[in-house]
Amino acid sequence: MSRRTDRPKGMRARRGRNGAVTYYLLCKDGSKLVLGQNFELARAQWVQEQQSRVALIRPATALELLHGIEQCSLPLASRQAAARRRSEIDTLRAFFTEHGDPKLEEITGEDVFLRWYGNAVRPGQPDSAIRMFRLV
Repeated sequence: MSRRTDRPKGMRARRGRNGAVTYYLLCKDGSKLVLGQNFELARAQWVQEQQSRVALIRPATALELLHGIEQCSLPLASRQAAARRRSEIDTLRAFFTEHGDPKLEEITGEDVFLRWYGNAVRPGQPDSAIRMFRLV
């Protein structure tokens, strides 16, 4: 069975004797969390599991939250969309790193980000990066 490129990180599949594919999540301790046989429902369960893992960690800074967003994100089907997401996250990572990885309570608004974005030579408008900033 070939690997599905739209399968999230850590999601595995096993074909049973009856030919049905069962999806599961491989945990860090080596155990398996069965996600079911429906791929779409398994993806939804994968997201819920990742969100609960991030909630347990309780990100306190902007960079920790960005890592949590990356951890919970499903793979994108389009290379262009994946590249755009990577660019957005890299832009935000550069901004928050330059500003000392602020605590979440210290992030007040997007005006500082827009000034920072405008002062640097960057291609295009900050539309997609500002949408990602608003998520943070």
